Amino acid sequence: MHEILLTWTAEGEAAVSYPDIELDELHYRMMRILARNGRTPIAEIARATGSVPSTVSRRRARLIEHGVLYFEADIDHRALGYATDAMLWIKTAPGSMDAVGQVLRSLPQCRFAAAIGGQHNIVANIIVKDKSELVHLVDKHLSAHDVRQVEIVPMNPAFKRASAE
Repeated sequence: MHEILLTWTAEGEAAVSYPDIELDELHYRMMRILARNGRTPIAEIARATGSVPSTVSRRRARLIEHGVLYFEADIDHRALGYATDAMLWIKTAPGSMDAVGQVLRSLPQCRFAAAIGGQHNIVANIIVKDKSELVHLVDKHLSAHDVRQVEIVPMNPAFKRASAE
């Protein structure tokens, strides 16, 4: 079992935070609808929840403002010329986690890097043009740090993530 402790972003470190907003039943009904289709029109959400569009619009804006609801685009990395998508599960020596995380996030090929609790210290998602570039990236960028182990796990293409319901 792993838990994200800290994420490294291109802008610097960002601690994992949790939204400070009290959610009610309307919020939950809206989120279930949006989890199935994030593009559901406000009027349709209002009809499905028995609310009015202005209320749904205001509530949706608050969910976005507080970080409960956010939007991201899943782009097929192959369309950008990257044939290989992989997760790196990394074990570092104490004292080197931050340095390795900073190195990873400075790489344009790194889409995500985080310090984690559990069997590994760091997890990162990397996209590269081919598998040999992946090996070169690991050897070149991680060898200067006290990295004890790297597990490279190739990823399959991601499809739309459906809601839990």
